[in-house]
Amino acid sequence: MSQWDKERFLQSLGPMQNLAPKLLQAFLTGLDAHLTTLAEAQKKHDRTKAQQAAHSIKGIAGQVGCLELAAQARQIEEQASTAGDAIWCHWIEQLQQQAKTERQLIEIFLQEYQAT
Repeated sequence: MSQWDKERFLQSLGPMQNLAPKLLQAFLTGLDAHLTTLAEAQKKHDRTKAQQAAHSIKGIAGQVGCLELAAQARQIEEQASTAGDAIWCHWIEQLQQQAKTERQLIEIFLQEYQAT
């Protein structure tokens, strides 16, 4: 399981690396909202809504260097309509765990950034 690619994210910002904390805070806020939507969709067996939430997660995760999270979201987005219930639920659980890991890494970065 790969983790947040901080260097890739910072490199993508180029000379605007000072924007990193604001962008990452916005990412975490958006991620929380989309994960909530995804969990609600899972409870209601609403695969269309789950696909929409996964699409949003895929986009924002890719922008900040959370490539594994983006890949897992893409899998849900592309295959939610055809996957069996057990595998679909498993994918969502994996994505939620990956999101937790990514959040922890980003929060550590934000704490270190603020300390400098």
